[in-house]
Amino acid sequence: MRLTESRLRSIIREELSHLAETKEDHIAGIIAKIERLKNAVENAKRGIANMEAGADFLTGDQYHYAMMDIRTMPGYHEKQTEIMNLEDKLDLLYKQLKQLKQDRPGELARPR
Repeated sequence: MRLTESRLRSIIREELSHLAETKEDHIAGIIAKIERLKNAVENAKRGIANMEAGADFLTGDQYHYAMMDIRTMPGYHEKQTEIMNLEDKLDLLYKQLKQLKQDRPGELARPR
């Protein structure tokens, strides 16, 4: 069987239509990513709480100084930065989700 140019174009269009992500697929993907990022934020917050728990058994000035020491540790700062970055990503995804739910979403918001 000979493959004509029109048949080849038809096959290519069919295959591309299978590869193209629909609006609904994109929305579902964003919702799933939002859930994963929300879980990551909660895990990072638990990490900070665990670091701070080391000072819970202290009182008065000892507690105050222990918390200062904990909050100046590089790991503590890294967790705070991680949370801020994750929350920035969540904000962007919420904006994109809102745009996609419109009839004509236009160009989606991009990271700053």
